[in-house]
Amino acid sequence: MDSIVIKLNRIQYPVESLGFGKRFGIWVQGCSIHCDGCISKDLWPFDKGRKIPVKALVEIICQMGSSIDGISISGGEPFDQYSSLMAFCSYLKALNGPPVQVFSGYRLDEIDTKYPDKTYTECIDGLIDGPYISHLNKGDFWRGSENQNFYTFEKGNAQKKSYPHKQGAWALNSTPEGEHFFAGIPAPNTLLELENYLKKAGIQMRFEK
Repeated sequence: MDSIVIKLNRIQYPVESLGFGKRFGIWVQGCSIHCDGCISKDLWPFDKGRKIPVKALVEIICQMGSSIDGISISGGEPFDQYSSLMAFCSYLKALNGPPVQVFSGYRLDEIDTKYPDKTYTECIDGLIDGPYISHLNKGDFWRGSENQNFYTFEKGNAQKKSYPHKQGAWALNSTPEGEHFFAGIPAPNTLLELENYLKKAGIQMRFEK
């Protein structure tokens, strides 16, 4: 386990917009899907981000104890690092850690085809699947667009669930280098409204690629 690493862009706590309660957010680095309209293009390149041992990441979470209601893993594309993702989720599950919810641009049937061992059905508690389609963004709480589905797993079987009808709060965090970032799924025009607001204050908003 000490030799297994996962490449991350960032971690953030608390996050209250990617699942219920106060969650530990993990954004992996690297994505092969490249959805049109993606707001996280800076997470596409596989040669960016930083590697962290899976064991060290689990230890960070365990040290926080009961303050974490759950873990939300997004990106980037978590399933593009399948072995590392499975190592992390399995190790956390063995330690009776918080429930894990993963956001993936792959559909459930595509995941089953790519990874027929189906290990993920035993160690992931929730999955939001499917590519982001910008014209289907209706401002839902968890998903980016209406084509995406929410599944839980019971004894290795996927159970499709309905989406919660509530508005989630965006989480804001800053790095020591003075970079600021949000956690959440913006509704249509939200980013444009934010950009115009910041422009009036003399602040330019830009997305890195």
